[in-house]
Amino acid sequence: MSMLADKYGRKPIIVFSAILAFLANLAASFSPNYAVFLCLRAIVGASSDTYLSVGSVATCEYISEKARAWITVVYNVAWSLGMVWTLLVTLMTDDWRWRYFIVVFPGIYAFSLWCFLPESPHWLIVKNRTEKLKKYIETANRINKKTPDFSECQQSSHHEEKHESFKALLGSKKLIWILFANGFIEMVISLVYFAISFLCAELGGDHVRAFLFSSIVEIPGHVPNWLPYVVIALFSFISATLAFMLNETKNTKLPTDVESLTNPTEAADLAAYCSSTSSSTVSSISKKNTKSSKKHRLMRI
Repeated sequence: MSMLADKYGRKPIIVFSAILAFLANLAASFSPNYAVFLCLRAIVGASSDTYLSVGSVATCEYISEKARAWITVVYNVAWSLGMVWTLLVTLMTDDWRWRYFIVVFPGIYAFSLWCFLPESPHWLIVKNRTEKLKKYIETANRINKKTPDFSECQQSSHHEEKHESFKALLGSKKLIWILFANGFIEMVISLVYFAISFLCAELGGDHVRAFLFSSIVEIPGHVPNWLPYVVIALFSFISATLAFMLNETKNTKLPTDVESLTNPTEAADLAAYCSSTSSSTVSSISKKNTKSSKKHRLMRI
């Protein structure tokens, strides 16, 4: 899809994939069976990856280098707020179709992208679309209230483009290695992230509150990206240390896996074990104190 974005522009690919994702999501809420639901979700995944990847490239072309780090913060905070929105919809209705429909319905904004989303200025320069580029600059100047110095701008009359076929790209061993390495890294990150995000709701008695906290707790993690890593690491170490001082963790054997927390039988056995261990410890201490007191009395006599 990146090759199509280079040929036809960032805007048409982003708008088309966003609308396709919205329509597929909307149709998924009316799926007659699970197989149709999976097929529609596959379309959603493919189209979502398209507008996310092309959109990230276009974002870097829209804004300056200094502000690019904050775009990542905005994206991650929006993801966390989306999880909170999912939780609120869950509290509205118990029917999964209505839940799915309400969650995806805000995606209708995709139809308005064609009117409000500008074309990438970098792509306009490469394709020598001078008139559209002038309109983009005028709009940007009006919004930002700045006037650039056009004397520093140079217009190239000749721009040589290099095109590579898809077959030639697959013929590069280095590119294939980078592709598989990056794919493996993304897969591991996704598995770890979604496992923590979704399974944390099973660790507590109140699933709603657990999922809410897991969603909100991500927001502070994205905002202080300008802090030194030493400060963030120190704060994480202090937080982890304080976690062992909670009443729920004092004198309690830590679970070895999620099953020990979600399985009532194992949880009861764990509580019984902790209770018996504490009782035996107290009993042994009291016996030792009794023996020592008797010895002390005999010595005094």
